[in-house]
Amino acid sequence: MSHLSKTGMILAAALALLVGGAVLAQPRGGGPGGSGGPHGMLERGPGGGPGHGPGRGGPAGGLVRMMLGHLDLSAEQREQVRATVREHMDGGLAEQLRAHHEQRRELDRLVRDPGATQEALVEAARRLGQSGEQLALSHHALVTGLFGILSEEQRQQLDEVLARREQRMQERLERRRERYEEGPALIGPAG
Repeated sequence: MSHLSKTGMILAAALALLVGGAVLAQPRGGGPGGSGGPHGMLERGPGGGPGHGPGRGGPAGGLVRMMLGHLDLSAEQREQVRATVREHMDGGLAEQLRAHHEQRRELDRLVRDPGATQEALVEAARRLGQSGEQLALSHHALVTGLFGILSEEQRQQLDEVLARREQRMQERLERRRERYEEGPALIGPAG
């Protein structure tokens, strides 16, 4: 196999992993400059639960939504959750998210550019991977802080909620896989 073929295969695998992971890490409604305030996950909807927009994305956005919406948190715990998120976002996580999103957009642009060189693609993928590593570490620190707020019983309840969520995601993935295997729906009968 030639050096360029190996490099191309490595690039394709790296792009698949990095872009896929970057998509999962992207805020969908909150965060800096997004709808719903500067901290992404802090707003509340009707009845004191999580609202749309801010609670929908960002680092640990789903986790924060589940904690605020599914667990019987005390008022003090709710405030601790908000303070922990605020601390991490103000401590550089908001900037990391913005930079990671920007790097993902640059890589996407290069992937769609027929004139882009392999070197430019590899460099953009490398930068995205590095920012993804930093983002994962910061995200882990945030999640660790959030889990520290919960009692053992609340952690068990959250584990159950997360397990049900994972099961639903797997079921949706399986349905998509089955539809894909059936073939494209847009193609009509031959003839």
